[in-house]
Amino acid sequence: MTAPAGTPRHSRAPAWGWLWVMALTAGLQACADSPNMPKTDFVSGTSNPIQISRTQIAHMVPFPQSGSEPEASQTSALFAFIAANSVGPKDTVLIEHGGELRDQAHAETLASHLSSIGLHPTLVANASMAAGIERVIVERYVAIAPNCPDWSRKPSPNYQNYNQRNFGCADAANLAAMVADPKDLAMGATMGAQIGDPATKPVADYRTGAPAGGGAGGLGGLGGASSGGAGPSGGGGAGAGSGAPSATGP
Repeated sequence: MTAPAGTPRHSRAPAWGWLWVMALTAGLQACADSPNMPKTDFVSGTSNPIQISRTQIAHMVPFPQSGSEPEASQTSALFAFIAANSVGPKDTVLIEHGGELRDQAHAETLASHLSSIGLHPTLVANASMAAGIERVIVERYVAIAPNCPDWSRKPSPNYQNYNQRNFGCADAANLAAMVADPKDLAMGATMGAQIGDPATKPVADYRTGAPAGGGAGGLGGLGGASSGGAGPSGGGGAGAGSGAPSATGP
């Protein structure tokens, strides 16, 4: 029996289609609710950076009421402070003074003593300093390595493809152990004047035919030998005065 004309026909969707939609929805919901999703601090770089700590150690140097030199005992105590803390040329050494002309002269005296043992002190005016007392400050930076390895977070699942918590941890630890001056990790060093002459000299010597050393051992000597005529073209220039037989025979 056929349906009357004009009556719409309704098609039934297969059962497996609805099952597929429900499975996809459940999967997406599981991704959204995953408890292992990393936080925003894992987006870039390492999660275990090197920590830079700045420390300061100070030593007070009193000066007598008259005179521009500290007492001998104070000078010995200053050098003992330097030796006990293994202060070297790479350490930042500051000399704080009260700012008056007399205090500045005392600071310059201490700077002369410290310069004589290879240090490079810098004078700093500090109005809070008492008159007649100078403060020698040694400033240092310490690189604190991260605690590696760090597998505190599971590496999977990782739906956002973030860096793992242990990413770069070993590199950071090795750098903290090898860096000569940890201050360079906190701030860059000031570059000195750049001289390009040593870099351009070999090129200039090559173009003029007299590279490093010159003489017979350089390209200039090779050029002289090739122009002598001892080759197949036959002249007698293989060496006037060299004692070599002539290419034309006796």
